[in-house]
Amino acid sequence: MKNIIQSSSWLLIILFLLASSLNAQEPRRKPSKDAKLDLKPPIQTIDDLEKELGPDWENRILDHVKNEYPAELVNLQKMKNQNIQKYQRKLIKFWQEVRHELRLKKENPERYKRVRQQHELDHICDNLAEEYRQTKDKSRQSEIRNELKSKLRELFILREAEKEAKIAELEREIKGLKEMVAFRRQKQDEIIEKRLVEMLGQSQELEW
Repeated sequence: MKNIIQSSSWLLIILFLLASSLNAQEPRRKPSKDAKLDLKPPIQTIDDLEKELGPDWENRILDHVKNEYPAELVNLQKMKNQNIQKYQRKLIKFWQEVRHELRLKKENPERYKRVRQQHELDHICDNLAEEYRQTKDKSRQSEIRNELKSKLRELFILREAEKEAKIAELEREIKGLKEMVAFRRQKQDEIIEKRLVEMLGQSQELEW
């Protein structure tokens, strides 16, 4: 697992450096509505949620929970009554997941299904752990422990599959960038001449 994380980190660094070197030359594509979710700053506080979703942020998130994770509504209400800070942290975490899911649903349906399943298991594990802490029944605690262990095993497999999918995606992007760099080197005289004309303000004069 450590090797996978290290490999992913290096791939991210290489991809960033390659993309940065080409950024000034390549035209920028307008991000899709869903992709914009990932371009915004990370959600860390309730203030962040309010800035992104407006004053009705709580109801908007709960509506999404109702539609996508209906079983979570009861648990969230209990949490709100027992520990408001924990409840708010849960909503922050949930909206972070929503951001990620919305992007993947459009861009990569297969990964979306896997990530969605991962998030569902994550919520189940959180609820089982909370039930374990609340109950005093030793027999029930033993049952919960076994069930939680089984769910964590499923979650681990999904999380590792997602990491491998991310690495494969980065490798494809790096391959594409390398091919682009090789092509641009072949066409460097044309690219330089075009940029020269643009910088000298002669592009309109030379248009057909």
